[in-house]
Order: sequence, then C-alpha cells, then structure tokens
Amino acid sequence: MPWDARWPRIGSESPRTPGLTFDSVWRELKSAAEKGPLFSKDFPHYIEHLWSGEILAHFNHSFLTRDPAKVATSMYRHWPDFVLEEIAVVEQCELFDRLCDKQGEAPPVIDSDGLLENSHGIVESYCDAIGIPYLEDALSWEPGNRDEVSWYDGGSRHANLRGSDGLKPQPRQYIDISGAPDRVKEIYDTVMPHYQHLYRHRLAATPLLAGLQQVRRQPLRPMPCTIAVLSGRIRDRDRPVSLSSSRPQSGLGIPPGTDVSLFI
Repeated sequence: MPWDARWPRIGSESPRTPGLTFDSVWRELKSAAEKGPLFSKDFPHYIEHLWSGEILAHFNHSFLTRDPAKVATSMYRHWPDFVLEEIAVVEQCELFDRLCDKQGEAPPVIDSDGLLENSHGIVESYCDAIGIPYLEDALSWEPGNRDEVSWYDGGSRHANLRGSDGLKPQPRQYIDISGAPDRVKEIYDTVMPHYQHLYRHRLAATPLLAGLQQVRRQPLRPMPCTIAVLSGRIRDRDRPVSLSSSRPQSGLGIPPGTDVSLFI
C-alpha cells in the first residue's frame, strides 16, 4: 500500500515533519479509536489512494462543503499558483458517491454557509445524524490562542477563529467570481457542478421541523394556510409535503433550493 505524500505541488524543498507518514498517522488513529469516540478531519485529495473498502469501513463518514467561489478566491489569495486538485471538490464528490453506493444512503453533509447562518440548528441536526448527543455548551469557548487554532503554521489563517468565543449566527456572504483571473474562473466552473451535487444532500437545521412537530401535537382544526413562492405537491394529511423555495423567504428563513418536509 502506498503511503507517500499526495500534495499536488510537493517538491524537494517542501517542509516535512520527521517521522510523520500516512502509516504513523494510521497507527495513531487506530490506537485512539480503541479508547473511545474519535473525530478526524482530512482532505480527500490527500487520501484518494487509500479509498479501499477496508480503509473506508473503519470510519463513519461526514462531509463539509464550502461555496467554490469562496474556496477558489481564498486559495488564489494565499497561493496564486494553486491547481485544480487543491480545491478537492471533485475528489470530495467522488468519495461521497462511492460511499452512497456502498452504504445505500447519503452520509451527512454540512454546508458551511448554512452552518454559519444557523450554527446550533445545523450542529444539532449533525449530532442526530451521526448518533451522538447534542451539547449546546460545546458551541462556545474562551477566545485566545490555543492548540486547535494554532497547530498549523501558528494559525496565520485563523485570526477570526482565534478571537471568537463560539459559533453564532452570521449573515451569508457572497463572492463575485466575475472579477477573478480566468484560470480561477475556469477552476470554479469545473468544480461547481460537483459542489451542487453535494449541496443537494446538505443537512437542514432542526428548529423549523421541531416547531412543526409541536404544532402537530395540538388538536387538528380547520385553519387558513398560505404558502407564497413555494412549489410542491400536497398529499395525504399525515404524509410529508416536499417544498422547495425559489427565492429567499425572510419570514420562514428558507434559502433558495432548500427542501422542506412539512406535515399537514
């Protein structure tokens, strides 16, 4: 089994950590997992050569996605000579599809914009999806320098995180890709369909559904109901109605493309 480094632009002058190899990390992960639940984050383009059934079966997989416009422009700002493989969206989508075929269902997908807009709701949905308790206190912390922020190059790209005190709702930010260099726009156009495929499987926040369940516990009675700028098919009373929004609904807090199961 090859355990060589997989950075697309690696060279003889690239920094190395003595003794740090895929093999050493794999042994450390297996040892830690024997002692209790273990969370590990990695990038798919670094481990694509390890996607055997044996390796993948050791993990419960989840995916974190980010708008390619934000990824590509950020990569260009830090590494103007970055290449397509470093965006990793294509590889991420390939791994996602492979796991869907193997498991018969989609692994949990968190989209970063949704996480920032409704941090507690998305984290609660994620905990429910992977079968661990939701701990609200875990979403807040003391600001300042700490190992989980500064482990990579002293944390030079994580100043906002270092000064933060928790996950709090943030307005969605949009990046205009039209002013980027042509090479960056070409990479964006290449990865966008793969991102959209993953985005369709993203987790929804729980508060809206929790509120609807609360309504369902009340006695049924005739009542007027208006749904504006939404499309869907109404079916039997105790079956879900699938709706999708065509533009943001400020009253409902439903972003474009969101799928909603509504019990009527």
